[in-house]
Formats: sequence, C-alpha cells, structure tokens
Amino acid sequence: MNDIPAGQIYDRPLREANTRGSRHNTGTVFSEKMDGPIDWVGPHERMFLIRAELDPRITRILYQPVRYDILTGEDGSASAFPDFLIEIDGVEEVHEVKPDDQYARPDVRRRLIATAHAAARHGHRYAVTLSSDLHRKDDKAAIEAIWRRLGDPVAPELLLAVDDLLSDGPLSIGEACAMLSKRDAAIADFHNMLASGHVVADMTTPPDETMIVHGRTSGVRFTRLIPFTSPIGDQR
Repeated sequence: MNDIPAGQIYDRPLREANTRGSRHNTGTVFSEKMDGPIDWVGPHERMFLIRAELDPRITRILYQPVRYDILTGEDGSASAFPDFLIEIDGVEEVHEVKPDDQYARPDVRRRLIATAHAAARHGHRYAVTLSSDLHRKDDKAAIEAIWRRLGDPVAPELLLAVDDLLSDGPLSIGEACAMLSKRDAAIADFHNMLASGHVVADMTTPPDETMIVHGRTSGVRFTRLIPFTSPIGDQR
C-alpha cells in the first residue's frame, strides 16, 4: 500500500473492509447517491452511511479513499486510511469513525491528531465522528422511519404536485396529505421524499403528521446529520 501516493483521493476503496475474523458485524449499504454498495464494518460505520445517505447536503460518499503518512513518535511512521470521505455543501471532508471510549484513550487520540495534521498538509478537512453523535437520540426516530422508505417509489404526478404545493411555503405533512388527498398522499410518501431529498425537514422533529416539510428548492438548510469535529480544532 505504500506505493499509493499519500494524500491522493481515489473513487474506490484503497483497502477492502476487514470482514474476515472481524469481531463486528459487517455488510454493505446500497447508496442511491453513489449508485452502488458501500462497505461498512460495525454499527457505527453503518450509521455513518445511513446519515450520509439521508442528509440532502451530502452529495458524495467514498469508503477509505485516501492514505496519509503519519508520524508515530521516536522517528516512527505509519500509514493511516481514514474511513470515509463525504462532500457536503460542495466541500470535501475526510471522516474517521470512532467509539467514544476509544477516542478517550491517549494513544488513539495521538494517532488521530497525527492523522489530522497529515490531512491538513494535503489541504484536506479531517474530522473524527464519534459513536455518540451517530446514535444520538434527538433525531433517532426520524432517521429510522425515513431510512426504511429509501428507494420506495412515489408516483411522478405526486412529486410534481408536492413541488407545486410547497412552492408557496412549508407545510406540515398532515396538511400536505389533506391537500393532496385526491392523489392518496400518505405520510409514507413524504418519508420517501425525505429519504431521496425531494423535500427537506428538521430531522429532530417527530416524523409524523406534525413534521414541517419544505420544498427541495426552498434553500432551507437544517443541521447536518454528521457533525464536523476536528481533533486539532480546525474550524475552516
């Protein structure tokens, strides 16, 4: 792997997911945004992918797409392969997924800081995404309900009707369903449209008829589903 130029971003993983003999569950998430499967190892990486797929601000997701040369102390060196790259609001970010208890260990923290400095040398934004942020409670209900509907079909006529309806401003799902009753609009349809990014909403609100939805061209942006947390305080 050392023949791979450090800091160069690739569209395909530089390493395969370590599924053989792993203590964690492994699998793939089919990404509508990337039109193909993306590997995950463990529940935290899986939740990262789900959040990335559901966040309309994220347009690209890559698995282990870059290698960094890092210093490990006493003139030692190693290679680091961060877990993901996402493109959010047109900006690329490299993310490492870590359980909170691992992040609390000084040796792990030192390695992540070294990786952050290596990423900065290549002009990359580098973040550590903690398991507590990925499994937080405030948007858990919406994430679970909407993820179940990803890929379910919605009639093109209903999509056009929703675009027209929300062009005048946001509505609750209940109000929108009532106004589109002749088209048999249901909450499940709006969950599907939220999953695909056809409409947007505050995911910290209950995913029921009271949830307020906005048109996809409204320009409204809600809190990102994956935070940016730099181990070296990078605020760029």
